Amino acid sequence: MIAAQNIQLYLPGGDEAGVRRAHFTRNSKVVVYQVPREKLPHALKREELKRPGLYFLVAPTDLRSGQVYIGESDNCAERLSYHRTNKKQPLDWSYALIAVSPAIDKADVRWLEWHFHREVATAQRYAVVNPNSTKEPHATEEDKADRLHDVEAIRTLCDILGFPFTLAPRPTDVKEQYTCKGKQALGTGCPTADGFVVFMGSVAMAVLQRSTDATVVRRHAELVASKVLVPAGPDTLRFTKDYEFTSPSTAAAVVLGRSANGWTEWKDAEGRTLDEVRRKG
Repeated sequence: MIAAQNIQLYLPGGDEAGVRRAHFTRNSKVVVYQVPREKLPHALKREELKRPGLYFLVAPTDLRSGQVYIGESDNCAERLSYHRTNKKQPLDWSYALIAVSPAIDKADVRWLEWHFHREVATAQRYAVVNPNSTKEPHATEEDKADRLHDVEAIRTLCDILGFPFTLAPRPTDVKEQYTCKGKQALGTGCPTADGFVVFMGSVAMAVLQRSTDATVVRRHAELVASKVLVPAGPDTLRFTKDYEFTSPSTAAAVVLGRSANGWTEWKDAEGRTLDEVRRKG
């Protein structure tokens, strides 16, 4: 049985679109920072980021997939400062995920880098762009036991922050299909174990209402930039592939171009809402 856990999410700058820090409230000293590239100089002034650590540099196709560079350093702040300014690196990344702990040393992060290279490559959700040694760094049985606890913590915290590096894409179950309709928008999709998938060919609004939640505005812009959404008409965009959102409401909001409650906006062929089928059915 998996034990319940509490995770604290902290916004150092008070900005949801800025730096985010996640950690377990008990039983783990691992901390994971999510830092947009433009916020990196300020974030790296934090003392705990000058420790040995593991980091992921991400060029997201849609945040939950894309390309990733996996590295380690005995001083994450120093190493990431180099990555920010180096124009010859193999990836034009947008986000850094940085995992540090006072209990992790240089030998630990070398092993963690090796381990995560293998896990991420096996999951095939993100493409790893930098090579990794096929030989496992030396570690005692006791060291491995401790490090596997760190692996679980890092894996979970990255997932909570929206970057499920080691989670293999799940096949879409289309036994249930729902539609979301607006004046010009028409989305089709279905719920999944991880959220809600909007199917390729769905039509979304190109312009969002001013009152739209900032998270939806950012996601909409990311989908346009990554060409998941492309022009379909003067006021609409088309999904070029199936895209999984973390919730039915975010999916509905992107389709409709406004803040929305996905549990009532998505309806099946009989006109029943997702709420009626999944929560009340």
